[in-house]
Amino acid sequence: MDDREARTAVLQPLVGIRFIAVAATVFHHSGANWLSTQPWAPKMLANAALHAQMGLGFFFVLSGFILQTLYRGRLSEPGSWRRYGVSRIARIYPVYLVGVLLMAPFYAVASWGALPQFFLIQCWAPLGNHWGWQDWNPPAWMLSVEFFFYLCFPLLCGWVQRAPRPLLLAGILAVVVFVLVTGSADPPAEIQRFHWMNYVPLPVLRLPEFLAGMMIAEWQARRGVRALPVPPELSLVAFAVVLGWQEFASQAAWAVMLATLVILGLVNAPRAPFTRLMNTRPFMLLGLASYALYILHEPVNFALRTIAGGRSLLMLQYPIDLALAVATLFLIETPARKWIKGRFAAVSVARRRDVAMESAPAATL
Repeated sequence: MDDREARTAVLQPLVGIRFIAVAATVFHHSGANWLSTQPWAPKMLANAALHAQMGLGFFFVLSGFILQTLYRGRLSEPGSWRRYGVSRIARIYPVYLVGVLLMAPFYAVASWGALPQFFLIQCWAPLGNHWGWQDWNPPAWMLSVEFFFYLCFPLLCGWVQRAPRPLLLAGILAVVVFVLVTGSADPPAEIQRFHWMNYVPLPVLRLPEFLAGMMIAEWQARRGVRALPVPPELSLVAFAVVLGWQEFASQAAWAVMLATLVILGLVNAPRAPFTRLMNTRPFMLLGLASYALYILHEPVNFALRTIAGGRSLLMLQYPIDLALAVATLFLIETPARKWIKGRFAAVSVARRRDVAMESAPAATL
C-alpha cells in the first residue's frame, strides 16, 4: 500500500459519517418543526432535530482534518498548488452551481447583489454590514465559508506540519477556549455574542474550527492509528445528547468538540462495529452522494412546497432527495470533476511542452 492509499484508508470511515451529518441537517431544515409538534416524539429527539444546525462546525473540523491528512508533505512538489486548486474547484463548484440555478426561480432578484454567490464569496461580508449580497440556496453559506478555507489551506498546511507537538496541542486548546468564550461556532446570526464580532467576516470567525481540524490531523498523523479510551459510538451518543438538551450558551461549542471525538474515534478504531458499519458499501455510496444531498435538498423542498401549495411533503421529499443526490453523483458530479481535472491536466502538459520547446537550443542548419 503506497502513501496515498494509506491516507485514503485512514479517511475511509469518515465518508459514511458525513452522510449521517448531512441527513440530520436535511431533516432539520424540513422536518424538525413537524417532529417537535408530534405528541409521540421524545423531547430529546425533537430538540436534537431543532438544534442540528449547532453541529455544523463538524463539517469545518472534518474538512481541515481531511485536507491536512491528504496534503501534508505534498504541497512542496512542483505544480502541487495548481493541482490542489483545480481539485478543490472540481470537487465543489459544478454541483454548487446546479443548486444555485435550481433555486433561482424561488429566490432570484435581478441585481448586482446576486453576483457574489457565483464566485462563492456571498458570506465574506462582515456580519454587521448589510451589503445586499444574495444567497439563493441558503445551505450554500457553508460552501462560501469552505471556499475561504480552501484559499487559506496551502498557506497553513506547511506551518501546521512544522509545528512542534506542544504547539499543536496548545493551538487545539486555544481553539476550544475561543469557541467556548466567543460562541463563534453558533449558527450564523447578525448579532454576535461580542460587539466586535459583528464586523468580522463569517469565514474568519469559523476559521479556528477548520484550523483545529488541521492540527488534530497532524497530531493524528504523528501518533498513528491507536485506540482511544472513548469509542466512536459513545462519542456519537454524547453528541446526540448535547444536541437533544435544552438550548444553553455553549451548546454549539460542545457539539463540535464531541463531533471531533467521533472523527478521531472512527479513525483510531478500524475494527469497532460503528466504524465497520461506516465502511459498508451502502454508507460509502451515501457518503459520496452527501454533498449533492446537502446542496440539492432545498431546491427539492421548495419545488414540492410550490406544487403542494405550501404544504410539506416529507414522505415524498426524502426519497426524491436521496435519488437525486445519487443520480447527481454519477451523472454530474463525478463526470464534471474528471472533465475539469482532465482539461487542466491537458493545458499543463501543453504548457510544459511549449516551455521546453522555447528553452531548447536552436537547431543548426
